Amino acid sequence: HTSALGGFLIGAALGIALVATVAIATFTCGFGVALLAGLAAGIGGSLLTAAGEAIGSMFSSPSGTITTASPNVFINSRKAARVEKSIGACDKHPGPVQIAEGSTNVFINSVAAARKGDKLTCGATISGGSDNVIIGGGTYRYLPVDDEIPQWLRTTVDVLMAMAGAAGGIAQLIKAGTQAGMKAIMPCALKFTAGFVAGEVASRYVVEPVARRAIGGLVGNPVDLTTGRKLIPDEIDFSLPGLMPIEWSRFYASDLTVDSVLGRGWVLPWEQSLRRQGSFIYLTDNQGREVPFVTLQPGERIYNPHEQVYLVCTEGGHYLLQTLDNLFFYFGEVPDTNTEVPLQRIENALGHYLHFTRTSDGTLTDISATGGIRVHLHYDNPLGRLTDIKRVVDNQAVETL
Repeated sequence: HTSALGGFLIGAALGIALVATVAIATFTCGFGVALLAGLAAGIGGSLLTAAGEAIGSMFSSPSGTITTASPNVFINSRKAARVEKSIGACDKHPGPVQIAEGSTNVFINSVAAARKGDKLTCGATISGGSDNVIIGGGTYRYLPVDDEIPQWLRTTVDVLMAMAGAAGGIAQLIKAGTQAGMKAIMPCALKFTAGFVAGEVASRYVVEPVARRAIGGLVGNPVDLTTGRKLIPDEIDFSLPGLMPIEWSRFYASDLTVDSVLGRGWVLPWEQSLRRQGSFIYLTDNQGREVPFVTLQPGERIYNPHEQVYLVCTEGGHYLLQTLDNLFFYFGEVPDTNTEVPLQRIENALGHYLHFTRTSDGTLTDISATGGIRVHLHYDNPLGRLTDIKRVVDNQAVETL
């Protein structure tokens, strides 16, 4: 689990204290002033709560183990974990929990295989796994997953924020009433309380969603305390539907040394390459990892059980990768010069494709898909970074994606 809950509670406590303090300090007879005070206090409370949750979510620590797994499928001599069938024991949740997420196309004992990074029904993430066995496929949520911060707790904090504002106003009402008389001060108190609470509620349900997104964007994604590695998997920007969809997704890991068109540490799905050096061919995959294969003769192919992919050398001497679900990644000829040969085309068993057009130095300029779908890439940054992507129809840019 991450520390999101602890961070949320700390932020909520500070936010409630802030709302009460502002209510006491700004007690007045004007509805407008009270409304603005409530709005300001609510914004501050929302920022503190959102910041606490976001900062807490940056840090993770072990909170349990997977207790049951496959009886007859082993990975590095350890039983393989599966969706639904595998049970976990979580220190932060009573009773057993199930693995909820897993592979879309790799199955163990007729249920989806679970991997490092997949979630359990309690909201925890599997943090351990094999170092040299990769289970492919996308990620699908087969069972509901609880939020690490339950909705009832969020609602309770909302109510307490409003009550803190009202309580602050009542405290000042009692103080002022002892001096000027309760009857004289009551109309002002009602105006102030109504205005302050209205402002606080408006900030809670109008401003807070924006604040939460802003804070979340500033602090980023979780960091694993055991390694210090920051990961941003499956960062999807857009998807163009079609027989072979163009899905623009990004992967980031802080320990990657690759320098892509998005900058250091980022990898796009089509920033894959092969290079040949002596008796070995090295694949740089869509997560920036380097995977070795032996050099093949024309007409040969070899299976890598760890990556669950075939490296194929055609009769014409061209290299391609073939996945278990018959997706083909075509690279072409790979000379023995230790230079990277970029991915040229992705095609499925039905002949639907993504084709990558590149300059002579390998810079990707266009992605074309079955059905006439095409996007053009622009590099206006002085460092050669990608700046924008445009959808093209009839050789005319019609939309910036």
